[in-house]
Amino acid sequence: MLTFVVARYKEDVSWLNDLPLDAKIYLYNKGPALEPGIFSRDVTVVQLPNAGRESGTYMHHLMHRFDASEGEFTVFTQADPFEHAPHILDLVRVWQQWSDVQPLSLMWLAEQKTPPALLLERETSDWIGDLAIRREFFSLTTWAPVGFLDQGAWGIGNTYRQKHMLPNGTNIMAHFLDFCGLSEMAAEAETAELGVFSYGAIFAVRNSRVSAFLDQAGPHLEKIELLTRADMNYGYIFERCWLHFFGEPFVHLARGHAERKRTAWAPMLPGESAQELRTRAFGAMGQGRDDEGVAMLQRALMMTPGDVELMSDLAAVALRRGDYQSAITYSRRALSTDAMHDAAQFTLGMSQMGVGDGVQAERSLLKLLSGPRGRKFEQQQPELFQLAMQNLQMIRSSAALA
Repeated sequence: MLTFVVARYKEDVSWLNDLPLDAKIYLYNKGPALEPGIFSRDVTVVQLPNAGRESGTYMHHLMHRFDASEGEFTVFTQADPFEHAPHILDLVRVWQQWSDVQPLSLMWLAEQKTPPALLLERETSDWIGDLAIRREFFSLTTWAPVGFLDQGAWGIGNTYRQKHMLPNGTNIMAHFLDFCGLSEMAAEAETAELGVFSYGAIFAVRNSRVSAFLDQAGPHLEKIELLTRADMNYGYIFERCWLHFFGEPFVHLARGHAERKRTAWAPMLPGESAQELRTRAFGAMGQGRDDEGVAMLQRALMMTPGDVELMSDLAAVALRRGDYQSAITYSRRALSTDAMHDAAQFTLGMSQMGVGDGVQAERSLLKLLSGPRGRKFEQQQPELFQLAMQNLQMIRSSAALA
């Protein structure tokens, strides 16, 4: 027997009636209500808030409803799998031929030629009989596929690097797994060059492998689930992690990879708290060791993902370094938690000026400088108040001249 975990927004899911009759189906609905009578079989429908993409849905199931006794495999899929996995209905009928971690998709979108038709025609080693499927190999440092140019995938990795202020060449997979709390898995990724994934996050896993992941990730499951909702970019990052969560090995190319020293994102002391790490970070930056200090702040934020002060700290550091986009990202994250956080509001306005967005910078600074909030800010931070006021006047003068 197979168990299906289906992530729906508003897709037509009548195709679920065509699955094997002994299959257990969980349909997680994040969109409009289903039409009455759409199913001619038992389907467990669970309504969820529309957040977290399919990765959030998968994590919800793993944390709250996974039952290893429900068959041999669990199939994870979007509610319209066919554009990515055109043969999925035939593939589920030959499940006895699956690997323990089984990709089920073939492509992203045929009309976008991702991957190119030439690769789809000649790369058949993953096929099961005459049923076409294809694993995609990708770089753990660029996040892009190996065999062709994919600007979108490169952009996902680059966005992640910028948000975390990571240097070019950082092993993104190792960093993200460490972010999730999966340190042993991160160490494995750090010594590798390539990963594999299944387009559309459509794949199947033997239930014993699922249980092993849940045992390994147990203390960190809530944090991982939170990350599925914390940032849209993380949803795209998760797509390339799933097979490895369940034991698919990373690919090593370089000689001597086992001896390669793992990157130290943030040196920590045994039992050190996030606040203690934050204090040490500022000490390091005060001695000119900015990269080390930023790494410590990022590690502290990993430990306490909702900490507004850490988000604001990272925004301020990015502003000081001239990395305006990262400063905007961190300050907005802080303000989404605490809309009245003055330091984050100041950083946001100054960073928007840095990227030349005078309109948004004026709006951000006005929020900070107007009314009771402005008077309080002036009393508590007179120097920053004057600086913000000067820049606001500069924006208005420039607009008047234009």
